[in-house]
Amino acid sequence: MLVPNWRRVLLRASSLWCVYLAAALEIAASTIPYVADILPRWLTLAVLVAAPIARIISQGGLDADHEAE
Repeated sequence: MLVPNWRRVLLRASSLWCVYLAAALEIAASTIPYVADILPRWLTLAVLVAAPIARIISQGGLDADHEAE
């Protein structure tokens, strides 16, 4: 197996998933005509604000240690 603790890696990457989701929402709103009418303008900003919060929650604090499983 390439990454033995893949579940933990995906959990700790949740803040980046928020950034990816915000980028996808912004691209969809810009390129697909009807998506801009459905999505509220504040949704992308709310997802980006959730990114640092997700980082703190998933990693257990701002100064989380890097122990190996």
